[in-house]
Amino acid sequence: MNHLADETSPYLRQHADNPVQWFPWGDEALQRARDEDKPLFVSIGYASCHWCHVMAHESFEDPDTAADLAKSFISVKVDREERPDLDAVYMAATQALTGAGGWPMSVFCTPDGRPFYAGTYFPPVERHGMPSFRRVVQSLGDAWTNERGQVLEQADALVGAVRRELRLAEACEARGLSDKSWVHRFGALRSRALAGNIHDAIALGEESLARPDVPAALRQRLREYVELLRIRRAQWSADLTHATRESRTE
Repeated sequence: MNHLADETSPYLRQHADNPVQWFPWGDEALQRARDEDKPLFVSIGYASCHWCHVMAHESFEDPDTAADLAKSFISVKVDREERPDLDAVYMAATQALTGAGGWPMSVFCTPDGRPFYAGTYFPPVERHGMPSFRRVVQSLGDAWTNERGQVLEQADALVGAVRRELRLAEACEARGLSDKSWVHRFGALRSRALAGNIHDAIALGEESLARPDVPAALRQRLREYVELLRIRRAQWSADLTHATRESRTE
């Protein structure tokens, strides 16, 4: 059963006729996830988002995709304009995990809302190196059933990364930072990271940490963010090495 027909958000009501058993974000969805021991699929978008409508047409209007979601997940629709707080937290998770962000945002969470996997638009079939949405749903559903410990470890790690990013952003906006050039510098660092220029972002972060005029309120947060980028770079290098080895054996 779809639970969006009585919502006030026009975006949510646009999805009221989907075969997906959507819930709005709230206690009912979270309690259902706990009761059924299912993770959450949280889809975040807004009414004028082009790719949100594309993914809705390709995947959320498809009965087979809806059945896959119902089998393994409690599905939740969120209007980012109605819940900017949720949008900010889950966008930080998506960016920490993938290095990019956007809408529609597709976040897979433990029953208590901790993200363990995230992305944006997923196509209905594998395309340009992107997995199909149904493949993602089926793989993550299997992981929740058969590799629960690893999923929870990933959730803990991702929540830690989100907290570091949000604390650093708050430090940049703290009233104690009278030199606004540091706010701009961190913005440039973060923009490079989100654009995929991890090496440049790390270099700018290290250069910033070496300066004696780094505000005390920012230094520790900046150090944590640079360390997060180093971990991300190491993971990407490992993924590339693995993919290269696989291609050589084919």
